[in-house]
Amino acid sequence: MDNWTPHVYTGPAEALVATAGSATLTVTRGALPVTVLAIDWIATAGTVSAVIPDVFGEIAKIVINPGTPAPTALYDMLLNDPDGFDLLAGLGANLSATVTSSATPFLTDATFGRPMVSAGDITLVIAAAGAGGAGRVTIVLMNRF
Repeated sequence: MDNWTPHVYTGPAEALVATAGSATLTVTRGALPVTVLAIDWIATAGTVSAVIPDVFGEIAKIVINPGTPAPTALYDMLLNDPDGFDLLAGLGANLSATVTSSATPFLTDATFGRPMVSAGDITLVIAAAGAGGAGRVTIVLMNRF
């Protein structure tokens, strides 16, 4: 057995272009086809709207953590693709102000479901989070293209 260690790169936090609230992005890439996007956000007047550029891959997992100060209970989150389609498939509705949520969004029809895929910019939209409410959304992507 060798002592192979995967190389992991975590870039510096970058401010995202936001039309409401503020958000920063930290990207971590490993040797495997996995990319982790961590977006820390703070609401202004209860809302956040920020563009996350160049998101490509199959969404393997989403983790939503309320921060400090906590957002208002039952706040909502969307991850919209360029066509306005919610990549969370509604799983970001009525979120807890104290409990972490985790999900794998699926695109479903009458016979099967498959993971959501992002192929471009996505927009983080948060509503009803209260002034100054904060949190983090982590998106785990499988890069199979």
